[in-house]
Amino acid sequence: PGIDAVHKLRHEGWLKCVMATFGGRHSAADVCAYWSQVADEVIAQAWALCGLDQLPVALFALGKHGAQELNLSSDIDVLVVAEPQRLLEVERAFRKFQSLVQKPGDFGFCFRLDFDLRPGGSMGPMITTPSQFQDYYWSQGETWERLALVRLRPLVGPGSLIDPIVDLAKRFSFRKFLDFTLLDDLKALRSQVHQKGFARKEGELNLKLEVGGIRDIELFTHSLLVLHGGKVQELQTRSTTQA
Repeated sequence: PGIDAVHKLRHEGWLKCVMATFGGRHSAADVCAYWSQVADEVIAQAWALCGLDQLPVALFALGKHGAQELNLSSDIDVLVVAEPQRLLEVERAFRKFQSLVQKPGDFGFCFRLDFDLRPGGSMGPMITTPSQFQDYYWSQGETWERLALVRLRPLVGPGSLIDPIVDLAKRFSFRKFLDFTLLDDLKALRSQVHQKGFARKEGELNLKLEVGGIRDIELFTHSLLVLHGGKVQELQTRSTTQA
């Protein structure tokens, strides 16, 4: 019954978003904000069902979910941080959580979870400890990761674990003094956006990868936040629209 309730919550939320879009009753921003809220509720319920709310582990959203601008077809980018003392327990419970959220039921799955933005990417451990989080970003963190962590948002977990991670992420992304390689890195990132996995087709417009498309808007906006947010704290926002 618990699992069915989680799936039911997701599907009802999805249908409300579809009908609001189809009927033109709400703006795209409102629909994305509501869908992000539904995703938060689904994750919180699934998290508790798997017993993760009783363990020293926290889940963070990144990407569009982190910005509360999730669209109806998006994966959810997440990052998991846990204290090392009970890591085996956390891993077992977390596997149940992944299955619950991603495994299809009678009406399909809830969400696809993407963990590739974690420290070390697909080569790094699925669950990061606080010390690994700090060591990685302060010794190996790259410019694109500074942009990604701008949208880090805590979802579930104890405040004693969440607060230090949020603080570390902010200090990594927003610095008062900039190094001279930052602008060169940003130029290289933009070139990669328009070369990697993007083949222009005659008569078609790729809203995500086209020059001036979604990726360009996000890159431009988050670059400005990283460049100036260390000195002007009012610029430290997760919302692309607000930025």
